[in-house]
Amino acid sequence: MSVLIVVRFFVRYSHIKAQRNIQKASQLDAANLLYDNGMSAVFISSVASSIMIFGFDDAVVNTNQLIWWFFISVILLLRLCDVAEWKMRSSKSISSGLLGIQRYTIGCIATAVAWSSYMVIFFNQLNDIKLFFSIIIVSAFAGGTAFLLSANRITAISYSLILLLPMSLMGLFAQQEFKQLLGLLGVGFSCVMVVS
Repeated sequence: MSVLIVVRFFVRYSHIKAQRNIQKASQLDAANLLYDNGMSAVFISSVASSIMIFGFDDAVVNTNQLIWWFFISVILLLRLCDVAEWKMRSSKSISSGLLGIQRYTIGCIATAVAWSSYMVIFFNQLNDIKLFFSIIIVSAFAGGTAFLLSANRITAISYSLILLLPMSLMGLFAQQEFKQLLGLLGVGFSCVMVVS
C-alpha cells in the first residue's frame, strides 16, 4: 500500500514538473513571437511619429507637439533597447518567457498610450488633412497589430482598445458631423478588433 502511494506521488510530481516545463516553453515561444516583430514595430512607429510632427509643410509645429514627439521617441528608444536585450540575452533562458511577455506588453501599452494621448490632446487642434492622416495611422496600427500581437491576447486587445477608443469617443462628442461619423466608425472598428 505504501509503495503505491510513493509511486502515485512520483507520477504526480513528474506530471506537474512536465506541465511547468511545457508552460515555460510555451511562454518563451510567445515572447519570441512578440519580439520577432519588435524592431519593425519601433521603426514604423518612429517614422510615423516623425512624419506626423515634421512632415507637413503647411502645419505649424507647436511646443506641445514637440514635447509629445520627444516622449514617444524616448518610449521607442527604450523599446529598442528592450528588443536588443531580449535578442542578445533573455531569449536564451526557458524561464524568461513570462517576463519577456510582460516587458513587451509594457512597451506596447506605453506606445499605445502615447499615440492615444496625441489623438486626444490634438484632436480639435489639427486641420482636417492632419486629423485624417492621424486617424489612418492609428487605425492602421490597431489593425496591423491584431495579428502581430496575437501571441498574447491581453496585449493585442489592450493595444487596439487604447489606440481606438479614446479617439473614437472624442469624435462622437465633437461638434462636427464628420467627426461624429469617424467616432462611430472607430467604435465599430474597436469592437471588430477585440473580436478578431
